[in-house]
Amino acid sequence: LLAESSCLFYGIKIGYSSSLTLTSKSSKVKAGCKGDANYLQPTLMCAVPLILERIYKSVVDTMKRHGWFAEELFHYLVSYKMKWQDRGFDTPLLNKTLFRKIRYFLGGRVRLLLS
Repeated sequence: LLAESSCLFYGIKIGYSSSLTLTSKSSKVKAGCKGDANYLQPTLMCAVPLILERIYKSVVDTMKRHGWFAEELFHYLVSYKMKWQDRGFDTPLLNKTLFRKIRYFLGGRVRLLLS
């Protein structure tokens, strides 16, 4: 409540969404229609762990459709990025290639996901 009130005080726009309509691949979104994230285009996204798991599962399912090699490569690159972020560094090459697609999946402007 404090974070929400602070955002409103500073004039930051807030958007609300349901887990069933968040992304274009959500269960309550018609085929060919955009999800709420594509319309809201959030920069900062706060969600409960269950929602983040659904997003992760959707991305992993997409990688599974590309084959086992793409799925294993994705898991390796995610762990690689997490390792370097724990050390205080960023991975700009991975951000421009692989993680750009995930960012567009969530509206295109996401810089931070909070749980």
